[in-house]
Amino acid sequence: DPSPALWSKLMAQGDFAGVVKDAERRGFDATLASSSPAELTLLSDAARYTHRSDLARQALLGLRARFPGTDRARDAAFFLGRLAETPASSSSAALAWYDTYLDESVHGPYAGEALGRELSLLAHTDRARARKTAQVYLERFPHGTQSELAKSLVQSASE
Repeated sequence: DPSPALWSKLMAQGDFAGVVKDAERRGFDATLASSSPAELTLLSDAARYTHRSDLARQALLGLRARFPGTDRARDAAFFLGRLAETPASSSSAALAWYDTYLDESVHGPYAGEALGRELSLLAHTDRARARKTAQVYLERFPHGTQSELAKSLVQSASE
């Protein structure tokens, strides 16, 4: 089994690669199958920080599959959206994960960021949907990080 104390210590020291190496040494599939939600979260963070998106995605998907309905599983949907934004992936996958996160955790800790990321992606791909999302964003987060973009999209609809 993974050692949460070891992984926490390695993370605190900034040794993210050490966490990934420990999981690989134990066998990544076995680690995914036996880890707690907290351990899977640590592992996904360590993998993301070491640019191992493949491993981070596996840990997050494992977290969602093994612990559905938990706060950590809901948060995993947000991080899967962030991973899907990487150049090798697609904005449609990212949008789907952000929608999943917002459906599952409408007032969750990443709601503003998820809606903002969605708005930013839609501004480049689907202006009509972006304007609708902008209106929702401004209602919920009038001073959020994407409020200027949201205002410009709403204003462009009335021009």
